Amino acid sequence: MSDPVYLQAPWYDWAVADLLLREWDEMIGEAEQSVRKAQARTPSREELAIIRAAGEWRALRGEWDQALSCAQYCRESNQQDTLDHATMDYANVAIACLELGDEQTYLRLREEMATRFKDALEVAPWRTLEVGLLRPLDDR
Repeated sequence: MSDPVYLQAPWYDWAVADLLLREWDEMIGEAEQSVRKAQARTPSREELAIIRAAGEWRALRGEWDQALSCAQYCRESNQQDTLDHATMDYANVAIACLELGDEQTYLRLREEMATRFKDALEVAPWRTLEVGLLRPLDDR
């Protein structure tokens, strides 16, 4: 981005990028509305994937309240989801909690994750370790 030649790109490249970002923002808004509608029932895997993407987009933009809301919803609803997605939901909640300064919720989440996935294989041990090491561990 700091290269002056790059900044002199044709205006339509920037216009297309702006249009794509606006379209994506609209899609994210629709996904977040589906969160509110889906709260009365168990969401499908496809709905969870959309909500998870919305939360990750909000996190990329630094909109931590909305990111936490989406991640919490996915974490609470991911009983039918894969181990990879379930552990990623925990990681997303943990990061959002810490970004919002909610250390106590993070610590409870860390304990819950360690208990829930203590016998799991695949990606769970690595994600549990990653979440655990976001803050220093206590004596236990």
